[in-house]
Amino acid sequence: MNHVDLKSEDPMHLKKTIIYLRAELNKYRTTNSKQDTELVHMLQTENKQLHHNFLQLLYAYKKSEKRLRIYEKRIANLQKQNKNLVLVNDQFHSTILAFQSDIQKLIEVVSANAYIQQELQKLAAELDAQVAVNRTQQQLIAILESYVERLVKEPDVLQTETILEQIIALTEGYAKKHNESE
Repeated sequence: MNHVDLKSEDPMHLKKTIIYLRAELNKYRTTNSKQDTELVHMLQTENKQLHHNFLQLLYAYKKSEKRLRIYEKRIANLQKQNKNLVLVNDQFHSTILAFQSDIQKLIEVVSANAYIQQELQKLAAELDAQVAVNRTQQQLIAILESYVERLVKEPDVLQTETILEQIIALTEGYAKKHNESE
């Protein structure tokens, strides 16, 4: 039907037109109603999926926020530890420098000690030589005293020459030992 048909004033024709338009309207309503229902159902399904995705994203976001806070705390702790380690490192460095200074002093003392040790060894050798000379002198004095006593008791010329030869031999031995120790 077109627009011209609607303008007719025939009641029968108007009734047919009304029935036709109602049928078209009902047809359109049911067609649109099915499409609308499908569209509504599809939109509801999509809305549920979007809502589910939103909840998952929200959960992931909160989880990420927690992780971020944990990582920030860890970073702060590591920075604090780093500062402490730098301080400890500086203390170790100053201690090492002090030890190096002490070691240098000890090396100097050991070097001086080695020189003193050599001097002590020389003095000990000289002392040993002096002790040997003193022993020889004591022996010589003891021999001389015994010979003097004999001479006083038994004056014999032959013995006197023998005693003098022994004294000269002992004196030469003493002189040799004395020269060797110097």
